[in-house]
Amino acid sequence: MVVSTEVKEVAVAMQDVRRYRAMGQLCRQQAALHPQHSWKWLGQAAQWEDLAEAEIAAHFRGCNGATSEHSDLMQTIDAAAA
Repeated sequence: MVVSTEVKEVAVAMQDVRRYRAMGQLCRQQAALHPQHSWKWLGQAAQWEDLAEAEIAAHFRGCNGATSEHSDLMQTIDAAAA
């Protein structure tokens, strides 16, 4: 079975998002277990969530960029045909 590069990239990106969110959850658990250091753990959890959000945003920027490029190409072709 052949899997396209794009599908692999999406799978890796989503795997990274899951990993970042899991790390954030572990940090929140540590904050609950160690209230005296909760500020540190909650700060780290926020950093992991920021990484997850950045990964998702980068993925959608890539998707939207590809769509935009396709749309620009189609407009150029239509203009040339007219």
